[in-house]
Amino acid sequence: MTGGVFLTVLTLFGALCMSGSNAVAASPLAIRTATRRAAAVPDAVATRTTTAFQSKDRGMGDGGTVDHLSMRRVLSVPRGGGPVDPSSAAKVIGSINLVHGAYCALSPRSNFEAYGMRGASPTNFLLMRRVGLIVLQLGIGAYTLLFKHYGINTFFSLIGLVWMAEVGHALLNNMSEITGPAKASDLHSLFVSAITVYGALNNTSWARTAYKVNAIYFLIAGLTAWFSPIAVLEAQAMKGADRCTAALVERFGAKSLIAGTLQWSLACGYKPVDAFGYAFAIAVPVTIKTNFLSSDFAVLGIDRSLRLFWPVLFAAGAADILLE
Repeated sequence: MTGGVFLTVLTLFGALCMSGSNAVAASPLAIRTATRRAAAVPDAVATRTTTAFQSKDRGMGDGGTVDHLSMRRVLSVPRGGGPVDPSSAAKVIGSINLVHGAYCALSPRSNFEAYGMRGASPTNFLLMRRVGLIVLQLGIGAYTLLFKHYGINTFFSLIGLVWMAEVGHALLNNMSEITGPAKASDLHSLFVSAITVYGALNNTSWARTAYKVNAIYFLIAGLTAWFSPIAVLEAQAMKGADRCTAALVERFGAKSLIAGTLQWSLACGYKPVDAFGYAFAIAVPVTIKTNFLSSDFAVLGIDRSLRLFWPVLFAAGAADILLE
């Protein structure tokens, strides 16, 4: 009886050990089996991961295959060809343009004096202010799109409102009779800007089309002024022109081409950093031609180092953003 009870207790104890702790009752064969199963788990996970990437890659329509190691290599490659992060490069150059544009627009007299030019005419003050407002667009773009990460609607509404304020001021004060430009030109500009602002603020379905129209307006105006400043002076009936007026018109054209390129790139759906890269790339030949190859700009007698600053800055920014 006692032996039967002992055998029963021993059997129950063994069963409890088997159910409660595999380590205590596991045989060498069970240990080897469990080890093989554990080793097979990472391979199964890796296989499923690779298969998922392959199915996603095929779903994108390029027909290729990619594994998780390749994905890590691709994601680890830095964007841009310079030592500075592309976004940081665009922010720095945009901030410089923000300060420079505000300085030209708010204090054109001081800007003339900084370049050694005194006694500028009211016509030149107006042109310098408008040059500053166009330069300001790069700064507004950097602040809204790169620093604050707002959408392009915010960018286009702000630059449109700023330009409407300038043109509206000129129309209300009848500047066409004092300095120019012609009233019809300002009315066209006001209309294009108003449509752009309305589309941006109301997020209309045709907003991007309005942005493209606004960009084309700046590109055409810029190209004309950049190539033929004298012809633009005559067509716009600018009054009180002197030796630096043609140079300012050409500079207005150069800055309009840069701003128009930024606007067009954004309107076409390019990423903000890439859009700045394209604008900087256009700025390099534009500023070289204006600062060094233009006979109108040469009469201003601006120091060579000051004229060299902008082409070098834009070239560095374009290379850092666009080259890989």
